[in-house]
Amino acid sequence: MNVEGVARYVVGVRQIAVTVIFTDEHRECRNGVPVALVGGCTVARNQEELARLVRPSGELNREGVRLYVGPDSTDAEICLLRLAGFRVRRRRGGRGGGP
Repeated sequence: MNVEGVARYVVGVRQIAVTVIFTDEHRECRNGVPVALVGGCTVARNQEELARLVRPSGELNREGVRLYVGPDSTDAEICLLRLAGFRVRRRRGGRGGGP
């Protein structure tokens, strides 16, 4: 499984987006549980680790980091990511990368 997603967070009035790849083919995966790759190589095993990686200073709004996957992601992929500890949402169709 390889699913591309976006981690979004707000600092002040700026919205920032970081591309994330969810995969179960990385050497850090255990028992088929997917991990998130930030920048193609840094591994996060759950939502909290991912939030620390994308915003290490901790300056997040109260909503924290939100994760979105593409509209073509299957229900099975989303369920597996949620079981792995990632609170992902399916992005609506169309361009622009918004929720």
